[in-house]
Amino acid sequence: MKIDSNYKPSPLGGTAVATPRPAAPKPGSSAEVTLSAVAAAIAEGRFQVNAGAIADSLIATARQLIESQRREG
Repeated sequence: MKIDSNYKPSPLGGTAVATPRPAAPKPGSSAEVTLSAVAAAIAEGRFQVNAGAIADSLIATARQLIESQRREG
């Protein structure tokens, strides 16, 4: 997948990465949860999605798939 040259990372930087969940704490024990900057921005409603960049990338990927199928067939 290509990233459009117009892509500008969010001011938070980085990308969201899924991490495995640890086992649930046993009853009576305490658990500590820490959110990344991206997760906190999502939770606080501050995360901004660049819909234009996503749309451009989807269109470019679709074009590449169509072109590769034409070459093969």
